[in-house]
Amino acid sequence: MADLKALAEQIVNLTLLEAQEL
Repeated sequence: MADLKALAEQIVNLTLLEAQEL
């Protein structure tokens, strides 16, 4: 489960970074 949580956090971070670029 910890791996899934870490993966989810990475996805959220990438999404936020892409949103900031827009």
